[in-house]
Amino acid sequence: MSKPSWTIHALLTAGTIAVATLAGAQTLRFGLAEDPDILDPTLARTFVGRIVFAALCDKLFDIDEKLDIVPQLATGYEWSADRKTLTIKLRKGVTFHDGEKLDAAAVKFNIERHKTMAGSNRRGELAPVTGVDVVDDSTVRLNLSAPFAPLLAQLADRAGMMVSPKAAQAEGDKFGSKPASLTIDWTTWAIFCASEVVGVISVNDGFDTPAACSSALALATSRFGTGMFFA
Repeated sequence: MSKPSWTIHALLTAGTIAVATLAGAQTLRFGLAEDPDILDPTLARTFVGRIVFAALCDKLFDIDEKLDIVPQLATGYEWSADRKTLTIKLRKGVTFHDGEKLDAAAVKFNIERHKTMAGSNRRGELAPVTGVDVVDDSTVRLNLSAPFAPLLAQLADRAGMMVSPKAAQAEGDKFGSKPASLTIDWTTWAIFCASEVVGVISVNDGFDTPAACSSALALATSRFGTGMFFA
């Protein structure tokens, strides 16, 4: 066997062993270059924190591969004629990690928390929002003092991240160390910074097949890039 062929064979074998080993694991460990500041989207301010939030919190909107703003927790939206009112329709049947449901009241709580919480880094991002109305369980209306073109983009970042109102109220200023955000359909895994667990997401599906493990690794790589390790 030639050296190039031997090298390729060795790499493929090592990859197969790694996937087979991970297939039986229940925890993925991600190594980050630095620590996130706090796991509270209202107070957070660092870039690495956004990397963690990408897997921890869903947002009202997201940005797709074509850089278009698309609904994530929302299903659709409509601007008023004067562009001073944004009505958002929400996905139904969505729950937080603590079992509480996402509804219009939860969205209202989060937007108001972003605007009024002491130390909020989202307040300026939502400055034109003067009020939030619950139209029904799955419809929320944001009222603005003036047209504000960047609003959807803000709601596709930390200003649009939703946390459990019950958990946020119960934990107070300690919520950032015990986040309860939105369920994501991955296996049970933990995010590590150095040797400390900074977040754990529990979901329904496990790494029960090599194919499932391989898909999870590919998804993790697309979100976190390099600098990760697994165990």
